[in-house]
Amino acid sequence: MSASMLFSRPAESVTANLKAQSLPVNPGIHSVSKSLKYLISSFPTMKTVAYTHLPDTIWRPLFIGTVANPQGVVADPLNARLFVSDPDLKRIFWYQLLIESDGLLKTDGRQHVAVDGVTANWLSVDGLGDLYFTGQMIVEAPASSYRSIYRMDADKIASGNALNPVEVYSRSNSGYPNPRTWMPSGIGVDSFNIYWGNQEQGTKYGSVCLGTRQNIGVTDAMEINVVNQAMNEVRGVALAGQSVFYLGPKGVYGAAKGISGAATTDPNIGFIQGGPNGDGWDPTSIAFDGENTMYWTEAKAGIIYQLPAADTNPKPINKYIDAPLVYGVTIFAMTGENPKTTHKDYGMLQSSAVADESDAPLARHLSLWAVMVIAALSALLA
Repeated sequence: MSASMLFSRPAESVTANLKAQSLPVNPGIHSVSKSLKYLISSFPTMKTVAYTHLPDTIWRPLFIGTVANPQGVVADPLNARLFVSDPDLKRIFWYQLLIESDGLLKTDGRQHVAVDGVTANWLSVDGLGDLYFTGQMIVEAPASSYRSIYRMDADKIASGNALNPVEVYSRSNSGYPNPRTWMPSGIGVDSFNIYWGNQEQGTKYGSVCLGTRQNIGVTDAMEINVVNQAMNEVRGVALAGQSVFYLGPKGVYGAAKGISGAATTDPNIGFIQGGPNGDGWDPTSIAFDGENTMYWTEAKAGIIYQLPAADTNPKPINKYIDAPLVYGVTIFAMTGENPKTTHKDYGMLQSSAVADESDAPLARHLSLWAVMVIAALSALLA
């Protein structure tokens, strides 16, 4: 059955088909979950960012306006912001998040630019709301640039100044002759340090590295250490308690934070869970829910898995939800006051979107059906 055939059928028929495939369907506007915790994922091919209201498994789209290739996502609970990187548009956008009285999540309908002129990959935020990201700044010839680690401070984001992020670590300041910031990928930040992976040549430059944040009053020379040097390629990185979790082509790995002795060079040490090698397996992004669980995306099969975050011992693989064409993942949990008012210009910054999500306009339904239809097709082809 083709996607066009599914779209051409009445909504009731599509819903019946999805139910027949044992896929969750909730045509109403109320959430059954009572938590204030949400899993948010990006779907670049569909130009969509959607969420589930944990612990339920109902996908609902978020209004993000005009985007071309939304990939990296991270939520800032302190300021109730969602950051979305769009490498094609060379920007990182941000959106104000709101929790409705019925428990549903939405944005206020305004698309802001957090960083302009960058091809950003993975994102993270610290406890102050500063945005960290790995990416490559766009420069004019004959100048050149390499992928580096950057920080955009929260006060600049709030003021609308999207230019000149701070370059924290790069090839030029992270060691010689083997810079630890070679091709930085996933990134995580805690109260003292930045942890990052290298997407290529990790056995030479460091698979997972750490360095001080540089904005906490440290006056000594920058200190960079290697946590793991056993893998050539690392993707997403996330922190939980005293552990750092990271993704490689084979699955999820973990290690204790900090440094105790020489960096690990055995590729089997720290392996937590994984699946088949080869085609159909592509771990991409990982996020911590702030309590007990890590969630990570497998882009090829379109699945989000979960695992306990209490330790880094091996664990059986555990599927959370089908998510065809998924890429990034983050968790938003409300920690402060919820800005409950929708901006008076909701949706006005968009040329192709319709106003309020809570009124369930056509654009919102089409985005939701797109997510559901892809899930149905995946189930039919399985």
